[in-house]
Amino acid sequence: MYRFLLILFIPITFGLIAVILMQVGKGAGFAGAFGAGGGTQTIFGARAGTFFTKLTVWLGALFMALALAMAVFSSRSQPGAGARPAPVEQSEEAPQESQ
Repeated sequence: MYRFLLILFIPITFGLIAVILMQVGKGAGFAGAFGAGGGTQTIFGARAGTFFTKLTVWLGALFMALALAMAVFSSRSQPGAGARPAPVEQSEEAPQESQ
């Protein structure tokens, strides 16, 4: 089950990164302070902001849900991992030397 979730997780991660990078900023930001703000025209049209915003929300929710599910399944596959230290084996005491 963990591998299946991981197979879903990786493309959703890259998709989320791509959608975030393709979004248009709300303002000119730092570039606008130096005259490089440009116009408000986008390559994807006027309604692209709402589409990318909704897609970002859905991909972000899937990302969080899959990350949580993977954490749960990972902890179940290794019970007690990190919960307590492994028991230490005690060896027999060495015989004392007689003088």
